Amino acid sequence: MRNMSHQPGLAAMIDMAEQSEAFTSSVDGINGYVGLAHCSLNDLAHPASDATFKRLSARLTVPAPPSKNVHQTIFLFPGLQGSPANAPKTILQPVLAWSSDAWAIASWLVRGQPGSLDFSTCTANVSVAPGTNLIAIIEVQQKSSDSNSYSCRFDGYDGTTLNIDLPYQLTEVGMALEAYQIGVEDCAMELPHGPITFTDIELHANDDSLMIPQWKLVQGTSSCGFKVAERHMESGDAIEFSR
Repeated sequence: MRNMSHQPGLAAMIDMAEQSEAFTSSVDGINGYVGLAHCSLNDLAHPASDATFKRLSARLTVPAPPSKNVHQTIFLFPGLQGSPANAPKTILQPVLAWSSDAWAIASWLVRGQPGSLDFSTCTANVSVAPGTNLIAIIEVQQKSSDSNSYSCRFDGYDGTTLNIDLPYQLTEVGMALEAYQIGVEDCAMELPHGPITFTDIELHANDDSLMIPQWKLVQGTSSCGFKVAERHMESGDAIEFSR
């Protein structure tokens, strides 16, 4: 497994509703979220009042490599995060990562606070080439007040399946572009060329019908000109990161 100096999602180990705290940045460049779309699973629209969230899926095409390599780390992922009332914070995510001059996929569970990691586990990295079409999936296997089972994977890549059990529910969903060690002057060359788009985003209920998310779009405090937008496409909703 490739050694990464950063774990994906650490910048999100806070209440996503506290948008001012959801990003980290520095005078030296980008070290955290470039952009984020998120919503609460409790706010999903559905005709049946008793419907509950069952599965998230989204498509993503592996981008071309950044034009300039400065040993940066880049994460692209959908994720589920725990309720603000839960401590410690937890995020489950199938991650496409740029590190050590290559793209790779893996599934991660990260728990703790920024700068104070309590626990993390992940599957082995699987190398993927630019242009590869990926389908990221997170599913609820079992849900109750004190026992909740989840499965996270990239469809068709058996080595990326991560099954976990938690004593609390994950209640926030997000789509994110996160990066570390990106300089200010050359950030356009050190990030992937846009647009980067999560397409065919589907949130299914326990009866397999579609639920409608109410996305909130958030820009990073240092985003190198990237904007986050919600697109309504013929094949389904999409979240796009573009300059």
